[in-house]
Amino acid sequence: MVLWLIESTVPSEPTSLHVRPLTDSIVVSWTPPSTAEHNVMIRGYILGYGIGVPDVYRQILDPSVRYHAIKGLG
Repeated sequence: MVLWLIESTVPSEPTSLHVRPLTDSIVVSWTPPSTAEHNVMIRGYILGYGIGVPDVYRQILDPSVRYHAIKGLG
């Protein structure tokens, strides 16, 4: 069976977002969008962060990634 992924639809946001502050870093973890959208292609995630403005810095992450550590904050 071949599963075709839809590329013309924007997936919803990730779920179960967790943010864990550490001494000089922050660890962000999530789960992919709802399984109801399993046929929508996810090409990756954009993690934006900054002091007071959430998109001063941006990390583009692979679609297989489920967590990321923002390091060097202390």
